[in-house]
Amino acid sequence: MRQLNRFVVFFAVLVMGTGLWAQGRKTGMIFRGAFWPGSGELVAVSTGEGERSVDVGRGGTWLVVYSRLSKRNFLEFSIGSIGDVKTSSRVFHEDEVDVQLMTPFTLGLRHHLIDLENSLAIQPYVGAGGGPYWLSDVHVWDDREDAEISIGGKLVPGLYGCAGFDFMMASFVGLNLDFKYHLVNLDPGHRNSGFEMGFGLLFRWGSFKPGK
Repeated sequence: MRQLNRFVVFFAVLVMGTGLWAQGRKTGMIFRGAFWPGSGELVAVSTGEGERSVDVGRGGTWLVVYSRLSKRNFLEFSIGSIGDVKTSSRVFHEDEVDVQLMTPFTLGLRHHLIDLENSLAIQPYVGAGGGPYWLSDVHVWDDREDAEISIGGKLVPGLYGCAGFDFMMASFVGLNLDFKYHLVNLDPGHRNSGFEMGFGLLFRWGSFKPGK
């Protein structure tokens, strides 16, 4: 029981104390890995008589840069890359590879639900934004005697909404957990529309003075 009490006290000091360090930062950057659960398993392998297929599904990365506008609001710019690779092989016949890649360039507003001038290290937020989404497809077909490669791409509009939180471990570094919904081509039925969850490392620098 005494050990449990010590852990509770330690965790409370960690959550409240690290928050004091993170109050005055103005600019930040997040490196985030992401996965789209709605697309199925991250890696799926299936085999049959004379055939094998591998699907490496919907993993990706994000780079997010944000700047503080006011006590609770940040303007953020994000570049992402989310891919899906499918391969299939038929013994003595042919191989096929399909690669689908989505690269969003988004600008949005993040609103923190509590004042960052408090003493909490956990900083929940919501946000929304949008921008162009570049969609590209690469198809490779090889039957041992001939090969074909086709490449296509197009730019479509997109919107997103998000919710998550930062956990500050020091004034300049912390962890980020983020949940997004993407509306690609403004169509909820689009193959790339859906939910995404991400986890990453964030850095903050600069100073911010409330009211300026």
